[in-house]
Amino acid sequence: MSGMIQVPRPAATAPQFSQKLENVTLDEGGTATLECHVSGHPEPAVRWYKEGRPLSASQKVEIRKQDGRVRLILYGVKEQDSGRYTCIAQNHLGENSTSANVIVNGKSPQHLSCISLSSHRIA
Repeated sequence: MSGMIQVPRPAATAPQFSQKLENVTLDEGGTATLECHVSGHPEPAVRWYKEGRPLSASQKVEIRKQDGRVRLILYGVKEQDSGRYTCIAQNHLGENSTSANVIVNGKSPQHLSCISLSSHRIA
């Protein structure tokens, strides 16, 4: 008989969030970061949504996942980026989700200063 070592497999578990998303408020032009921590075995697949519509990576949207830490980063946000964002984690044992609001404060209109000019008469 050979001396084979058997490594126990982790128990299969449905996705669970140990850290949920938190609301973010920022000014237009800033960078919004939504972060959560998810575990599950097998490792869950993660999807992001804004107001129920799927998000995918682009120049403005970055999606990161490493060691259970999941991030959605929105660069150069505008008022129309405000809304409810949801992260869904899924494996064959189930699905779990967490959501948060992103609120982008638009640029306030600049107030114009009025300068009154006097006319001078030269005699």
